[in-house]
Amino acid sequence: MKRMAEFGTKKREFEGAKRRSSSNVKSSGKYERFGDTIRYLTWEEWLRFLDSIDNYRHKLMLRMIYELGCRVGEFVRIQLEHIDFKRGRVFSPKENTKTGRRRVSRLPMGLVNELKSWLKQDRRMSIREERIARQREYIFSPWSDFKIPYTENRILQIFRRYAAKAGLQRAYGKDSMGLAVE
Repeated sequence: MKRMAEFGTKKREFEGAKRRSSSNVKSSGKYERFGDTIRYLTWEEWLRFLDSIDNYRHKLMLRMIYELGCRVGEFVRIQLEHIDFKRGRVFSPKENTKTGRRRVSRLPMGLVNELKSWLKQDRRMSIREERIARQREYIFSPWSDFKIPYTENRILQIFRRYAAKAGLQRAYGKDSMGLAVE
């Protein structure tokens, strides 16, 4: 009976060690302080930020990023074929996500209608049938052919420009090199 209890204890210790070694959680000092540098906007700051945007396309892009809750890298890779306009959903294929898992995000119907009207105005969606001719095009592009997406860096530059215009530039700490983190 005593041997059985020892075996059970050793088995639990082995399984616990195995679980700890196979865990994908990083235990670095850099990640322990990560929560201190995350910055959230209040509702008043968000409205002030939106009011500072003078380009309609930029406003639509930043509102979509906010509503989807996606990473900038995922956003710039969204193509027209990834959007379900009837249900207000955006599909992120696994090759576009950081985690390697497919995701579905929701967009409010008001924002979907704004996106559709912008696509119709840009002549990328038919007016009556609401059909898209070139499904493989990206939603937003700095060029007129929409075959080349925005870069992540360009989206961040746009965000920073309007954040500075709205007066939201504040430093919230210092990174490992001593530079201010915004």
